[in-house]
Amino acid sequence: MLYCYFCHPATRNRYILLWEKEYSLREFSEKNGHFYIGSLFNMACVRDLPGHEKFASTLANEFNIMSGEFELSMEKIWKGPYKYDFTYADILLQFAQDHNIKVKWTHLIWHDSLPVWDGFEDMPNAEIENAFHKYVDTVMHHCKAYFPGVVYDYNVVNEVINPDGENSLRPTIFLEKLGPDFVKKAFIWAHHADSTARLYICEYDILGNENDNLVKRDYMVQLVTDLINDGVHIDGVAEQAHLTTEYMVNPDYHTPQDMQFWSESIDIFASHGLNFQIPEMTIQINNDKKGLNSERFQRQAQIVKEIMDLLLTKPNVDALIFWGLTDGHNYYGPDEFPLLFDENFVPKPCYFSVYEALQ
Repeated sequence: MLYCYFCHPATRNRYILLWEKEYSLREFSEKNGHFYIGSLFNMACVRDLPGHEKFASTLANEFNIMSGEFELSMEKIWKGPYKYDFTYADILLQFAQDHNIKVKWTHLIWHDSLPVWDGFEDMPNAEIENAFHKYVDTVMHHCKAYFPGVVYDYNVVNEVINPDGENSLRPTIFLEKLGPDFVKKAFIWAHHADSTARLYICEYDILGNENDNLVKRDYMVQLVTDLINDGVHIDGVAEQAHLTTEYMVNPDYHTPQDMQFWSESIDIFASHGLNFQIPEMTIQINNDKKGLNSERFQRQAQIVKEIMDLLLTKPNVDALIFWGLTDGHNYYGPDEFPLLFDENFVPKPCYFSVYEALQ
């Protein structure tokens, strides 16, 4: 494989591709029986913005699973007491169905995506619990009725562990109104709504590294163990992996042993009969610094290679989804370059890390 990488000081174009790839990522994933490889659906990018045709075709050709940036969120769907609007979600689901792409539903229960209609948070505890139950039921019945087989799995709950290093649940409206067993309740609701659905718990920083005391990882293990012991249906654990090249090369934050911590954590989940996936992957490269250089892009590619090499050794891994398609439309803004394609849809060196691993 031959490609070179450089920075043009005027145009900020970063490399020239000297070799044309033969297959897409999804073709390798499906041909070789690997886990799903995915990206992010963005309504404006797929339908409205200049170049939306290229965005849509790249998403459909390269990936076999996708998530939604906001289209699947509670605040987009839940418009009032017993009032639901699936307009945006249905556009995403229809695109997926038309292109034979699976959907990762993010998220059913998340403290950062709540209804905005008046009076919601003032409801009595029992009433708001019934309302959340009804929301989960409505969403899953809608998907099963109108888009059967399209949703691959659901993040039932997201970011429920206290981020302050405490061995506890995050203080949220769910903990306040539904009580300390709200995670268990949510999984029971979801399984009752669709007994065939794959159900996940999603969190960040649960894989660990050498300088981490593994509090979140260990608490996650305890959470899922309690669910399993209580007979609650759960299929897997998902890790948000929003990394930076600075993080991965700074010895104060990262050491070569970190992939060993990741490996051990994934194996622990496997020992409980749980699948594992990364539904959100980005690797920031510029870190608010001016200018670009090829070393950062090569380091980004090396990080992706390390992660791919690890994930492909784990039979319980079922999906890796990048949180965005191109650097031109990424979560962090115009001064970051965290994804597989540049703003012109040209595959970057990190793309070929995935490509070579899957082939």
